[in-house]
Amino acid sequence: PSQFMQDFYTKRGFFSQANLFVDISDLSKEKAIKIKHTNKKLLFVGSLATHKGIGTLMQIWEQLGLVGKDDMELHIVGDGELHEHVTAWAKRDHRIVVYGRLDTEKVYELYKESSVLLFTSTCIENRPNVIIEALRFGLPIIAANTGGVSELLQHKKQAWLVEPVDVDGFLKQIYNLGVTN
Repeated sequence: PSQFMQDFYTKRGFFSQANLFVDISDLSKEKAIKIKHTNKKLLFVGSLATHKGIGTLMQIWEQLGLVGKDDMELHIVGDGELHEHVTAWAKRDHRIVVYGRLDTEKVYELYKESSVLLFTSTCIENRPNVIIEALRFGLPIIAANTGGVSELLQHKKQAWLVEPVDVDGFLKQIYNLGVTN
């Protein structure tokens, strides 16, 4: 668990008898797989639920102003309560692919093929596996700064934090990365 979660529970009187937490601040012991991310694919991996920021993701896509840019794509991996809603929304734009739940190897392929991971969660996160996996593939990450996410990304050159639900913040970082050019 993250330092954020340790502090969260300690302040509330949990786990006061033993330190059950491990320092995760140094992920540099694992070398990232070097991939050149040159295409224009935005990737979301997570539950298709309100608390994971799927609505924010949809707003980001709609506000990117990509009319006539057929080379841009949004790939959405995951399942959840909003799967039907997201699928119906995606049908209006041929550049959006909704996969549902995928096996690990296929998700890894998407990490390799994508330009950036958008992590739009609005809930308090501990140590999201999707971020750790994306880091292993050297995938740039734009993430909502919630819970322990900042601990994972604080010293990463290809990672940017924005406030949860800050569509403009996500857009600014996407434009700064040059993904839409």
